[in-house]
Amino acid sequence: MEGEAMEKGTSSVEPQQHSGRQRLEAMSEQLEAVITCMRLEQQARCAAEEELRQTRELLDEAQKEIQCMDASREAEKVQSTSLLALLVKLEAENRDLKETNSQLAQECRLLLVKDAR
Repeated sequence: MEGEAMEKGTSSVEPQQHSGRQRLEAMSEQLEAVITCMRLEQQARCAAEEELRQTRELLDEAQKEIQCMDASREAEKVQSTSLLALLVKLEAENRDLKETNSQLAQECRLLLVKDAR
């Protein structure tokens, strides 16, 4: 009987050890799956961060270009305003010169008429 008890005791330990090994293997597989999943997530996050960095660089470049364009437009606006003011001044001078020319022409005609008499 003692031998039978020993066999029963030993035989009941073996299934427990086998069951423990199976659970350990299953947990190891689960751990590997989790690690693999985490690695994939980390790679995806790194790729997304790189894409975000590149997008930010492009955005910064676009903002700088917009600022340059705005500055250029402002300079063009100032220049256009100056040119318009100059045009108004030149038109006024031209009008004055035409009036002066007309008066001088009239005076010349009067002098020619007086000289002709």
